[in-house]
Amino acid sequence: MWGKGRRLEMHNNPLQRSVLVRIPNDYLRLKILDKNIWYVGDSMFHTAQWSSVHSSSTPPLSSIKIWAHLTGVPLDLRYTQGLSLVAGLIGERKETDDFTLNLVSLTLSHVKVEVDLTKPLPNVVEFERQSGEVVEVQVDYPWLPPKCSHCSELGHVVCNCLLFTPPKEPAARAPGEKAKQKTSDSSKKTTIPSAKTKQYVVKKTMPPIITDPPPVPQSISLPTSPSAFKTPSFAHPSALKFPISTTESPSDKPLKPSLKRTRSSPTFSPSAPPKISYQSSKPASSLPFPDDPAKVRVISPSKQMVTCELELPNCSPTIYYVVYASNLTEERIDLWAEVLDLQLAHGLDSRPWMIGGDFNQILHSHDHSSFYHSRHASQMFQFRDCLLQMGIFDLRFYGPPHTWINKCEVSPVAKKLDRCLINSDCLTSYPNATATFLPLAPSDHSPCLIDLVVQLPKAGTQPFRFLNYLTKHPSFLEVVTDAWLLAGSVSVDLASLCWKLKNIKRSLKILNKENFSNIQKRVKESYCLLQLAQQKSRITWLREGDQNTTFFQRVCQARASYNAICSFLLLSGVIITDPLEMSDHTISHFKAVLGPDLLPLLWYSPPHWFHSLTPFVCNQPQIASILLMPTAEEITKIMFSLNPNKALDPDGLTSGFFKASWSLLGTECISSIQAFFNSGFLPKTTNSTILSLVPKFTGASRISDYRPISCLNKLYKVISRLLVRRLKP
Repeated sequence: MWGKGRRLEMHNNPLQRSVLVRIPNDYLRLKILDKNIWYVGDSMFHTAQWSSVHSSSTPPLSSIKIWAHLTGVPLDLRYTQGLSLVAGLIGERKETDDFTLNLVSLTLSHVKVEVDLTKPLPNVVEFERQSGEVVEVQVDYPWLPPKCSHCSELGHVVCNCLLFTPPKEPAARAPGEKAKQKTSDSSKKTTIPSAKTKQYVVKKTMPPIITDPPPVPQSISLPTSPSAFKTPSFAHPSALKFPISTTESPSDKPLKPSLKRTRSSPTFSPSAPPKISYQSSKPASSLPFPDDPAKVRVISPSKQMVTCELELPNCSPTIYYVVYASNLTEERIDLWAEVLDLQLAHGLDSRPWMIGGDFNQILHSHDHSSFYHSRHASQMFQFRDCLLQMGIFDLRFYGPPHTWINKCEVSPVAKKLDRCLINSDCLTSYPNATATFLPLAPSDHSPCLIDLVVQLPKAGTQPFRFLNYLTKHPSFLEVVTDAWLLAGSVSVDLASLCWKLKNIKRSLKILNKENFSNIQKRVKESYCLLQLAQQKSRITWLREGDQNTTFFQRVCQARASYNAICSFLLLSGVIITDPLEMSDHTISHFKAVLGPDLLPLLWYSPPHWFHSLTPFVCNQPQIASILLMPTAEEITKIMFSLNPNKALDPDGLTSGFFKASWSLLGTECISSIQAFFNSGFLPKTTNSTILSLVPKFTGASRISDYRPISCLNKLYKVISRLLVRRLKP
């Protein structure tokens, strides 16, 4: 991103937790330094100009530039100076986007402000006009930096904190140990701030409302007899009833940490490291399924959640949390704290685990069917921060975007309350797992069907794909030269050039197969030799500049999971999974959009109508510059400016191949491109395009939910850029 396709010079300094980066481009360097704060994944870092007297410690993060969405700004103040006055009640205004300047919305304004993070950010600001009218403006913040619940520093979560030591898994408690607990533990109380608190500035500030904590739920246990269970079926979680054990009193349970969240610290803050052991009066039970090798063991049930362990053949055990959240905000806050405690107690940072069910809380504003839903609801931020600290995210799902409806014909409301969330280790264990939300039947919730081993559709023969590492092979130029000479005579146009490029693909495949096949086995053997050499040399092994990080692999896994297309949902409600049916459905859809058989009748606009729109007419020098033949230097410069790591085009050749073999292919490529500007003929092989489908949003199910991205040939890109250069003023 900073190098624009070029490798940057980087030097790691682990002792000072810093990285020294050399950025040759002056424009990019200024933009990077001006932004100052960068946020990648769940970690934040800041940039500063290096100097010989720079500080070795990280400077405190007291201010940051964030976007604020203002709702209710009067129209007579919708200009730069007026927005500066309103935004000045929050912080110092820095920028306004085109959405606000062009008045796309008459009620919403986007302003970037530099705020002081040591003070709470207001949700509502007020100002008084000269006429005495008091105007109230609502403030929403699309993003706020997280705060560590352990060290209270901004920019990272507790799982990435260097000062936090995860607690060890609690040992089994003796039967008589509960009786030895002090009675003073049961008298402690935890205060929970109300989520409905509003903060005002300039005029007044409403104090937070303190309420008593809800009663601690009693422990519950599932029956251990197989006859107590019926055949599995889709049922609403509220219909499940479990016998409640009364052998334990609420005072015997350890206290939950308090959850505090303000605008300046949007995270959960446990008062102390969790020391909670979840036990029941009965031993853990298993759910037997006679004809299924899977085993489900109930670990710890509670009021809003049941913790299970799922064992599959030839797979490591997976922890699964079944959630049925309460309708009350205070009880849901207790659920978020309980989930965080269980994650730390069971050590789920390095184990596959899933959590699913009815959370009774949306995660984003678009999860609500109403356009007027607040984008700055505190409950939504609490839920989002909880998931961020646990490091879990949505499993790739199909089905309706909303999983709950109120079934009210007068004022219908739909929300996405049901989710299936996983962590990175679970995605590594089941890379093709998907969740399908079925249509609403008798219930007001959509049942979720999880498939852990989805078979991705295959398209028969794999197309040719040139890999850039082949250019590093010593015999690359020799192989390309021999194949190029055997392909035919010198190319004089694009058709003959594409034919020769097609003929050399066989030699490139043989080079790749003979030298880079069985790469996993070769890497393992080389690693063993490297370890032996390391032990003999007694040199401390340093890893510096490695870009193949765990974070990079997790991002690639999550992106591949989201972009995978396993099925299509038709308008009739039928789901198709057959590759041939999916292919026919896709072709018919885009053929109707891009090239329909019957075109609608269009009004004809005469040429003089276009001339009447603008009096501008190209003069003779401008006409001559447009018709100018591209030079060899211009074609070479454009070819070498193409990014070699872009998506592959129909011929499978990257710009890295042309750059590495330009000394051999350059002359014929230049003459073929110049021949196009003389004749204007573009062959079909050069004009062919691959449409790659990218989901517009998570949960894309219909073909219309995907955006087509065109992958063009490199020769086509060079010609199009040459034409754009001549048409630019």
